[in-house]
Amino acid sequence: MFPRKPKSPHIWRRPAWAVIAVVLLAGAAFALLQTQATLTGNSVQTDSAGLLISRDGIHFSDSAPGYAFAHIIPGFRPSQEEHLAFQNTGSAPLSLGLRMAGMPENTDGIDLTKAAVILTPSATGVPQRFTLQSLVDTMAGLPIDGLGQLQPGSTADCDIQIALDADAVNGSGAALSGLDFTFTGVPADTAPATP
Repeated sequence: MFPRKPKSPHIWRRPAWAVIAVVLLAGAAFALLQTQATLTGNSVQTDSAGLLISRDGIHFSDSAPGYAFAHIIPGFRPSQEEHLAFQNTGSAPLSLGLRMAGMPENTDGIDLTKAAVILTPSATGVPQRFTLQSLVDTMAGLPIDGLGQLQPGSTADCDIQIALDADAVNGSGAALSGLDFTFTGVPADTAPATP
């Protein structure tokens, strides 16, 4: 008789096929046991922000003609008070701010760090002072504290005037022109943040 051949190292092949077969069958069983549900027709919509301005509190628009602030005595008497009203036409509460769109025409060299806009909200009667330079320097707008949050569909009003410090001007008189005040409305955070 012939001598017997030693067993080949191929004995690992049979268990490998068995493992592959078990994995495939388990995967097929998993796939057969899956189910799903679908959420269809979704949409996304943000709140809207809409801010209008009025000089008379009746006729609102996205812009209004400015005032001629006059009869200022630097360091003693501000200009006359003029009236402004704001209306929130959006669906989000707004926090209001103020900035200037650019540098005013300042041929007489008025020191803008010593020239100010004074806003007095009717609700509080507490004046808030903004230097013209700070309004030029800000991009987002400085917050108007006394107006609080302007709720959707509501209005708020205030008086506006200009004042100059005693040393804001050198000479017998001075003038500024091209003062474009931009009132900003930023949606207010009315709910606590959720994780």
